[in-house]
Amino acid sequence: FGDSYFSIGSNRWVGTMKSFGYFNFLINGLPGQGSVGAYADLLRCLDYGTPKYIIWCLGMNDGDSSYNSNVDTLKILCASKNITLILATVPTVPTRNKEVITSSVISSGYRYIDFYKAVGANSSGIWYTGYLSSDGVHPDQIGADALATQVLIDFPELMQYGKNL
Repeated sequence: FGDSYFSIGSNRWVGTMKSFGYFNFLINGLPGQGSVGAYADLLRCLDYGTPKYIIWCLGMNDGDSSYNSNVDTLKILCASKNITLILATVPTVPTRNKEVITSSVISSGYRYIDFYKAVGANSSGIWYTGYLSSDGVHPDQIGADALATQVLIDFPELMQYGKNL
């Protein structure tokens, strides 16, 4: 579950995962989506089945307290359904400070995908050269490749489902 970072375009990490051949998973990624909308979608999805894992890649479009409140609710839901929850850090960008959410993810005690580390983000929103697109919010192609690679490093179980050829 994610926001615009989670789309399947070539400059998004999910699109890169598809090009890597790992695309055997449900995607709920909507531009501008926050954790409230994603949680409502998750509840509808659970009417059809219960996944083993949920990767929660939200926070860019959330305020700090809203994100933390929704993740607390999500943790309870996942525990009640025996779902392994995997969070993701949110790299700060020049126009959106995500330090509180990233710190919350890191200190949560849950597994997480370290997107912040993957792009070399700092507290001013500066990323490794060439990783952030000209819009100042989204990754460019090399940034998306770095994010996808970080998914495979931090969540290698994704590869257990095989490659789509």
